[in-house]
Amino acid sequence: MEYCTPLSGEKVEGWSGEWAKALAEIFPVNWKSLALRAGSGLRTMLVSPDDLEEAVHTCNNGLLAARPVSVEQLRIELQRLLLDAIEPLEALAQA
Repeated sequence: MEYCTPLSGEKVEGWSGEWAKALAEIFPVNWKSLALRAGSGLRTMLVSPDDLEEAVHTCNNGLLAARPVSVEQLRIELQRLLLDAIEPLEALAQA
């Protein structure tokens, strides 16, 4: 998460197209069904306080140890990722 630098549309712009292209290249038959499930884990984590807390603990004791995040900060970034990258990927798969 770039050390919890807030994600923005500009930073993730184009990710969905790149992800769709990679999925289609590697999984030409079922890339659309895979793309439609890309956000399922994030969505599950966002509605589970225990899972979100565990993710924060993992981040703060690992990758982001130098710049810890709060539950709310992680929730906001995950919601942005869903909105700016995952949902556009799902839309490409539905087209």
